[in-house]
Amino acid sequence: METINEKATPSEGRYQALPLQVPVELRKGWKKKQRHLFLFSDVLIVSNNVHKKKFKVKYVIPLSYLWIGDYVDSSAGGKSIVLFWPMKNFVVTFRSREQKDQWHFFIQRYINEAKEIAERKCIALQINTKDIPDSTSACA
Repeated sequence: METINEKATPSEGRYQALPLQVPVELRKGWKKKQRHLFLFSDVLIVSNNVHKKKFKVKYVIPLSYLWIGDYVDSSAGGKSIVLFWPMKNFVVTFRSREQKDQWHFFIQRYINEAKEIAERKCIALQINTKDIPDSTSACA
């Protein structure tokens, strides 16, 4: 289980919450769990049910690591999407198709923005080769 950095400043974007939070059903294989999703500008948080006395964060998923796909299953009535991130994947079922469409749009939008920001943060390394002697042989 991952934790949220509580010392994050608003300039880092962590606490710029979007007005999107929703109860869902997460499914992995045959196991089904009732969970709650919170979408922030840089992370998706999966927690246990908000209405319990003890609120536990199950996953904090950076949006730059997340992939999303449509889940095709006639029994779900088109209310499900698949969330992929390294080492995990879940089928998320919403209460309605409209709710699923809204979440799919916003998650995809913020995933794209997070990946663009991550690409801009890449640092090009310069390799200084003036101390390396020249060689005519590859095995020298």
